[in-house]
Amino acid sequence: MKIGEIDRFASNSTLGISLGRLVLFVLSFTIFDSVFRYISIGIASVESVFSSLISGMLLGMILGSIFSRLSYQRLTQIVMAWFSLFIIQSLSNLVEAVFFTTAITTATIFMAALVFGIITTFPEALLVGILFSLENIDSSFRVDLRSYFSKRTITACAGRLWSRVAVILIVFFPILLLIGAPNGDPTRLAGGIFWQSFVLAIWEQLTCVAIIVALAVLFRDRYNSQGVLAKAISESTYTAYIIHAPIIILLALALREVQLPLLLKWMFVSCLAVPMCFTFSYYLRRLPIARTRI
Repeated sequence: MKIGEIDRFASNSTLGISLGRLVLFVLSFTIFDSVFRYISIGIASVESVFSSLISGMLLGMILGSIFSRLSYQRLTQIVMAWFSLFIIQSLSNLVEAVFFTTAITTATIFMAALVFGIITTFPEALLVGILFSLENIDSSFRVDLRSYFSKRTITACAGRLWSRVAVILIVFFPILLLIGAPNGDPTRLAGGIFWQSFVLAIWEQLTCVAIIVALAVLFRDRYNSQGVLAKAISESTYTAYIIHAPIIILLALALREVQLPLLLKWMFVSCLAVPMCFTFSYYLRRLPIARTRI
């Protein structure tokens, strides 16, 4: 059955995508994720398949709602979805595994996991591009991106609101630690099927969003002048965001044998990593191939 025939059997949902395309994505994602999970960690059970099904449903609704509204070429949408899924599903977990677990002990293991993450997220991105992107789009990615951001702005009132939200959430954090750690044991905050870990996960996301919005509006309205150095840094921020993970990881691996207190070691790595990221970004943007693309 073709995709167009699937659409005729399913009415459009409030998310902007047809139920048929959403079901097809969920079923395909469940199969891919279950197979890759079995290959990587050897788990094949009803619980793991059900987990993949729920993940596919949530991803399908979110990605379908977003990408069905973007007027970019299909190939561009596949690349965007691939990059986003790789960051969310693979790279973020790898960074956590390097710094907070002993699962990744060598650079070889890290690179193998990195390549595996790139491979496993490609079928999902391909599904997004095939099922959710608009057809017959003839547009320029750069022009559309500039047009999109030129129409979006955060008001000063919204900035003040999010700043208050950030303050309230920060004040709430020690309260969460007190009431969420029975008998002084904070293990339920670290993960598992507990209300403490759920609330902490929601708190982290809301706090990050609130701080980002509040600081963005504050610096836009109050501190919007730039010198030569600040201008060079600001123009390189997105490139630094893209390349910062491998630089931090390589620095951490290089300094693994250095015996220092954790806080002091973190400060030392940060003082090295921040200027390195922006220096690499600055010169990367000056390459002929990058001047028109980054």
